[in-house]
Amino acid sequence: MRLDRAARAAVLAAWANGGSIAAGTLQSVVGATYGANSPPLILSGPSFSCYCLSFSGGVETATPAACGSGCASGQAASYLSLSLSAATPLPIPLPGLPAAVTLSSGGRVRVQ
Repeated sequence: MRLDRAARAAVLAAWANGGSIAAGTLQSVVGATYGANSPPLILSGPSFSCYCLSFSGGVETATPAACGSGCASGQAASYLSLSLSAATPLPIPLPGLPAAVTLSSGGRVRVQ
């Protein structure tokens, strides 16, 4: 639940800023939301990708674009990608299982 809550906080922070937020700021948001680093949090990303979306003949196309630049045609869209993981120790040893299980959360979501 802590991983999901931290990922959700990053998405909301990026969305609230129209997709123009520094990666370091998102890392701070994730760390503050996750809380005490026990077990340690591993954050991959965050990274942004941008596209120009257009709709023609019943088909939507996405053309890669530079983030922060406008689109000659269509609508600009920004996407946030991130992945969080933490190795959580099991409360009791179980035969045939490792001492810790790695949990993860993350994904890719449109923020603008």
